[in-house]
Amino acid sequence: MTLLTLSNLTLTYQRHPAVHHLSGNVAAGQTLAIMGPNGAGKSTL
Repeated sequence: MTLLTLSNLTLTYQRHPAVHHLSGNVAAGQTLAIMGPNGAGKSTL
């Protein structure tokens, strides 16, 4: 069972792109980790 679906998600912070064209699924029982350098948009997501 899919718990979360993202399709072509783009997020901006103060007119600057933070996340650009993100797509994916998270199913029940899966673990998802968001990793990246400072300023990559992890908290925005």
